[in-house]
Amino acid sequence: MTLPERVVIYSFDMGAQIVRKRPEFKDKDIVIKEYPLPIIDSVQARGQQQEVRAIWDEFNKDFQKDVGDPEVKTLVIDTGTHLYEVARIARAAELGQANILQHQYGEVYARIRALIQQARLMGKSLVITHHVRDEYVDDKKTGSLEMDGCKI
Repeated sequence: MTLPERVVIYSFDMGAQIVRKRPEFKDKDIVIKEYPLPIIDSVQARGQQQEVRAIWDEFNKDFQKDVGDPEVKTLVIDTGTHLYEVARIARAAELGQANILQHQYGEVYARIRALIQQARLMGKSLVITHHVRDEYVDDKKTGSLEMDGCKI
């Protein structure tokens, strides 16, 4: 790994522990923070929305602490696709709604932009992984892939 150390990985995908098993990362200063998510298909229940909101709050608290820590040089969000979903569902929970309306996405985007801006202002390296999905134009697959999640 050529990222500046100490590296903090925020794992929403629950796959970051594999880093520990790779011999090339054995002696690296890597901290992994995991945020297990409930099954997203059933998040409409109020209790699960509040659970996701608590995950957002925990992640945000951890991120704020780490972005201000001079020993932390690199922040990795795995994945940005899941982070976007967590931010979206948490915002709906705050509003007491099952989903957010189109005009309410601005706050979700602002929160994610703020994370990126904070890392930049504090001189941190920031890596955000994403899932990909099929790209569609006029309801037809183009054969290409595009990033899934917030496209800021």
